[in-house]
Amino acid sequence: MRAVPPQGSHVYDPLSVAVGDELDLEQAAETLVRMGYDRVDAADEPGTFAVRGGILDVYPADAQHPVRAELFGDEVESLKRFVPGTGQTIGDSGPVDVYPRRELTLSKRGAEAAADALEDRVRKNADLARELESLEQGVFFPGIERYLPLLYKRAGSVTEYLGHGTLVVVAEPRSLFDDALRRNEELEGLAKQAGFRSLVPGKTALHGLYLTPGELDFGDRQRLTLMSLMRAGGVDAEIKARRPEVSGGEDKFVGGISSLLSSGYAVALAIPDRRARRRVGDLLAERGMRLNEERDHAAPTAEDAAALDARPLDRGTVDLTDVDVPAGFVLPESRVAVISIDDVYPRSATKRRRRDTDPTKLTFGFAPGDYVVHSVHGIALFKEFVRKEVMGSDRDYLHLEYAAGDRLFVPVEQIDRITKYVGPDGAAPRVTRLNTADWTRATGKARTAARKLAFDLVDLYARRATVAGHAYSEDTPWQREMEAMFPYEETPDQLAAIADVKADMESDKPMDRLICGDVGYGKTEVAIRSAFKATQDGKQVMVLC
Repeated sequence: MRAVPPQGSHVYDPLSVAVGDELDLEQAAETLVRMGYDRVDAADEPGTFAVRGGILDVYPADAQHPVRAELFGDEVESLKRFVPGTGQTIGDSGPVDVYPRRELTLSKRGAEAAADALEDRVRKNADLARELESLEQGVFFPGIERYLPLLYKRAGSVTEYLGHGTLVVVAEPRSLFDDALRRNEELEGLAKQAGFRSLVPGKTALHGLYLTPGELDFGDRQRLTLMSLMRAGGVDAEIKARRPEVSGGEDKFVGGISSLLSSGYAVALAIPDRRARRRVGDLLAERGMRLNEERDHAAPTAEDAAALDARPLDRGTVDLTDVDVPAGFVLPESRVAVISIDDVYPRSATKRRRRDTDPTKLTFGFAPGDYVVHSVHGIALFKEFVRKEVMGSDRDYLHLEYAAGDRLFVPVEQIDRITKYVGPDGAAPRVTRLNTADWTRATGKARTAARKLAFDLVDLYARRATVAGHAYSEDTPWQREMEAMFPYEETPDQLAAIADVKADMESDKPMDRLICGDVGYGKTEVAIRSAFKATQDGKQVMVLC
């Protein structure tokens, strides 16, 4: 885990501004720069600020709108939110807390501590002298994190910032410990290969930059540890049971249940769908069968059953429940029968043919020479795959080239962070500069545009919700018999899609739903069910291919 400034260093304290406060604009500007904010002409993107006369515009990194502070002398006279790009104010703002934009903020005291520690080496190293000058001025530069051990007396952990009431869940601690050790050893090897050395004499390259598992301290916070346990075995038992004979149509279904009741059985009928459960209940009641009130759920343990005031099954009656039972059973010795809706409309056990594609052999969606987008670092040119030896083992990397000749090597394990660049007319994009705010500004503009589109869609759907459409009837016996003829067993996602589509069709609101899925995953089965349902109400169905 990467180290952070320790708690008590006050590096994450916000710059708080409220109406009536005294605020020195130049001092505030210097503080914002040290917090990682960019000083610009117009604060239109998160993480920027601008100073004009007696006005401070700042766009907090975690805010939806920038804020304008108007001063009379050194006193804050008003605080208003405004629209990025136009500067138009959209209402008063309460007190504002501007939090740092980066994990590492700069202070004069820290820069002085670093300069004192490196006093002898600075005279012989011009690069160190330039970096220390940047530290004193509050200017960030590539590799600034390596000064962390000099800026603070000790390395901190993110666990220090957890509230005392936080519950810490540790899943598989042994695996986490081993993975952390292996990762630290790998980083040490990479640092050694690159010739990286700690700025603290006599220390390892990662000293003060990364924490070992033993340095993580959760204090007195509640901790829940999850560990896998091996099954120790069980007890063999023989239970005589048979399958219920209720398939073959509604008459066969009703006759089977009636026979069980007349033989003194207690019958539980498991139907997860609420509408289907109600229709079956009405059907059995019409045939003169005695029903108990619906059981909304089953208690998982005897203690839970007592807490829920659960009752045993009654002989000669039918209990309806929403429990999802894959297959029913009849226990002759106990005179208990549990019937699943799948027993009424049996499904073929035929499984879908497995896809032959081996996901480990899928090719990437881009090739050397293509422009790609890294989710963190922005647009780059993908040069090639390279193999580097790290700690005696070979690893594959993607070589990305950014502006000004900057290079980034991304492990293939992080391929999910990279996508192919798709631009208008295939034109070559402008590659991003590393360690700048270019990509942050670009993504900020995209978020602003997406936010506007979202509001437009909300308005569109609000107007659409006022339109009334045709409410289709509930499923008919023909519908159920047609669906029972499908040869494949539905997947959980299919069942959810079918239920959602039917609920939309039975509503008086026009349906607006898109079913997505890969080839061969059963979208057509969902469409056939909905088309058949439409024909039951005498409606036409159009199929576009």
